Amino acid sequence: MKWKSFVVAWTLALTLLLIAQRHSVKSERMLYASIIDLSHTVSGSTSQSGSHLKNSPSDYFVFDQFAATRLEAPAQVLQSMWSVDQIPSERLVRPMAVIDVHNKVRGNPDYRLSMQDIADWESIHGHIPGGAVVMAATGWDDRWNNSVLYRNLSADGTPHFPGYTLEAVRFLVVARGIVGLGIDSPSTDGGNSTNLSVHRYCAEHSVYHLENVANIARVPETGALAVVTPLKLEKGTGAPVRLLALLK
Repeated sequence: MKWKSFVVAWTLALTLLLIAQRHSVKSERMLYASIIDLSHTVSGSTSQSGSHLKNSPSDYFVFDQFAATRLEAPAQVLQSMWSVDQIPSERLVRPMAVIDVHNKVRGNPDYRLSMQDIADWESIHGHIPGGAVVMAATGWDDRWNNSVLYRNLSADGTPHFPGYTLEAVRFLVVARGIVGLGIDSPSTDGGNSTNLSVHRYCAEHSVYHLENVANIARVPETGALAVVTPLKLEKGTGAPVRLLALLK
């Protein structure tokens, strides 16, 4: 009789295990349909220069702007504001809004995402969700593996690549309450910026930046969830980031 009891117990345990596995897979599929990696892969053969962490004279960690996908904390501009390790975790998992301006960048590498671009997006999708991470899809990431094309220097050494207008960023921060601003070029300010006005304004309002982002064009303009996972550097003004878009 003991062996019969053992067989019954073993069969019951196996059945419960199979049911639990099926339930787990089903639950996982309900959370999201797919994941898009928005991070560039950096290796020893990466053509971009400075693809490693280094210490600045002030002992803050910084990351070269022409290297990997990275997060820039408000402390990069204002040391009294959040550093990388101080950004609240709830700001790192947020709805994502993607604004596609690649057609405008093709004829103008200095193009800045404008209020009109936001208005056009909202006329289709409605208001950008409060607390979102906004991404500019400019197509510039296609150049990332070629440092000459990516920097796009003019004869006087000035880089030329797309960014955001300050007017657009003010609207996104004040009227839509965004927590993060991203772009697939080296800087949200754009290459020929002389005063980093976008960085300064965002720092004052505790908005972090995501730069050198990859594959934004693969993400739907609305409905994705941004998962931002920077290296948690104490007093870090910037850090490399593994950036993911979760799709329903």
